[in-house]
Amino acid sequence: GFGKTRMLTETRERAGRRRMTALASRADPGPESGILQLFAGVLDDHLARWRAQHELPADILERLAPVLPAVRQRAATLWAAQPTGHQVGIIQALHRLLGLLAGDGMVLTLDDVHLADATSLAALDYLVRNPVPAPLLIVVAYRPRQATLRLQAILAGGAQHGHVARLTVGPLSLPEATEFLGPGVPLHRLRALHRESIGNPRYLLLLARRDRSEE
Repeated sequence: GFGKTRMLTETRERAGRRRMTALASRADPGPESGILQLFAGVLDDHLARWRAQHELPADILERLAPVLPAVRQRAATLWAAQPTGHQVGIIQALHRLLGLLAGDGMVLTLDDVHLADATSLAALDYLVRNPVPAPLLIVVAYRPRQATLRLQAILAGGAQHGHVARLTVGPLSLPEATEFLGPGVPLHRLRALHRESIGNPRYLLLLARRDRSEE
């Protein structure tokens, strides 16, 4: 409830106002989520539209065949049957694909990355260490307390090399809570709501609505 998903939405809206492509994906740890789930589904949907006007190199199509079109059970079987080197090749092909798709500027937001599958994290690791040579912004949102050591290491290494910038979405201050709820809330009640919600915007809003319903 601290607003990480809302931040991603705002990022995409700003990208849209600049006429950039804005794509969104969310980690899904479900049993049928497939491999490279964080990237495959959203890129497959976009690729279906993009290919109406563009052609992809044959080697990219061949390497991404196990995961595109949309993730399915057969893709997981194909991936498992490939040697490790081929998995690296798929991630490299994903890197090249993003470079082509981001030719005119693209923002890709990834939510709940603390739940991402291992292959998606491997791809993210590669993208952080080898930035795409195109105007591409990847925005990663996750819950720090639930982040795996692998995810923490990926982002820490990227920050160390200047490829990752961190933005902490923390609790609202009392003045920010005042602005968030708008006029009409007495100061003494506002302070109590802020204290009860610990500055969490979602909790603050729910508590304020409770107050109004009890009036």
